[in-house]
Amino acid sequence: MKLVRIASLILVLLSLSAASVQAQAYLYVERKGEFPDHRWKQGEKLEILISDGEDAFWQKGYFNGGDSAGMVLGTRYYNWSQVLGVRYANGLIPFFGKSAMAAAGLFTGVFAVNSLINDDSPILTEGQIYLGAGLLSAGLISKLFWYKVRKMEKGYELRIINLMELDG
Repeated sequence: MKLVRIASLILVLLSLSAASVQAQAYLYVERKGEFPDHRWKQGEKLEILISDGEDAFWQKGYFNGGDSAGMVLGTRYYNWSQVLGVRYANGLIPFFGKSAMAAAGLFTGVFAVNSLINDDSPILTEGQIYLGAGLLSAGLISKLFWYKVRKMEKGYELRIINLMELDG
């Protein structure tokens, strides 16, 4: 009896996992013949460069699948000819850069308020100004490296793998 329960539980879990796999689609950005650079699962946030004929703009949304002719971002469908590029966060660099800029404002503000409360002169010492300026400049310089941008004109291409289509 116990063996039957275990077998039925395993069967239910396998069928549930198979059902969830069939609804999955993945978007890959890669150069032809190279290992994929990045992958998004269905439902993950994505930012693509879209051309509407005259202008190009970055569009944010959630990847919701696609086919051989295009992809769905949020609720809108974009043809591959409209997609000029994709960008995504470069690891922890955005986190540390934003933290440095926030720390610059926070430390400088705390030092200034403390000096005003204690009636100190000057309000900020030379070292405090250097600390704030150093943190701010580190954050602003890191901003150049926050995102990896992959443009189609530079040989990158987007490819969708839909696991439901692979299931024979």
